[in-house]
Amino acid sequence: IIKSMITKSLGLRNDLGTAAFQFKSKSAVQLKKQLKDSINGLGVDDEMKNKLIQEKILAYNMTNAIVKEIKLEPSS
Repeated sequence: IIKSMITKSLGLRNDLGTAAFQFKSKSAVQLKKQLKDSINGLGVDDEMKNKLIQEKILAYNMTNAIVKEIKLEPSS
């Protein structure tokens, strides 16, 4: 989402200036699966899993709040 916003607002072409948002070695689906598998492999109890889930939700909501505040004008 952020890569797309930056590309459009700055009129970037050929993915120039967006390297920080590119993960060439794995797809987003693969990265999510790897993260999930890593967390599941930690052997944490249900209480810790619930804390991790709540932290993830908080981080997600905070990130969305930041993105909503970004006012980008399309380049011409």
